[in-house]
Amino acid sequence: MRFEEFSPLGDSLVNFIYSLAVSRIRKTPVSKRASNRLLSEALTNAGLRENKRRVNKHSLADYAEGLIFYAWKNKLVTIEECVDILVERMQDENGSEVHAFSELLRYIEAKIHG
Repeated sequence: MRFEEFSPLGDSLVNFIYSLAVSRIRKTPVSKRASNRLLSEALTNAGLRENKRRVNKHSLADYAEGLIFYAWKNKLVTIEECVDILVERMQDENGSEVHAFSELLRYIEAKIHG
């Protein structure tokens, strides 16, 4: 499956989910954008880049965005589940956004191939 095909819509969905998660944590509306660096590092940390060796951060981010959109479009994950995972992981002892997105990507990968 070429998840990158879904990245144009995935970009908007990921930014929406990210904004909702940060807004919930800060208890005030916030608009956030998930950077290519954040998503590419999360994909790498999640162990999902094995077939993506010689690509740049932009391509990795497109893959992550497409993966998240594909899972949502096919009702494998809800927006609320995604937000909950990000909030929980951003507030745990590791507390990084990369860690949070890594966990979300692992969760989605398990839903798709599980």
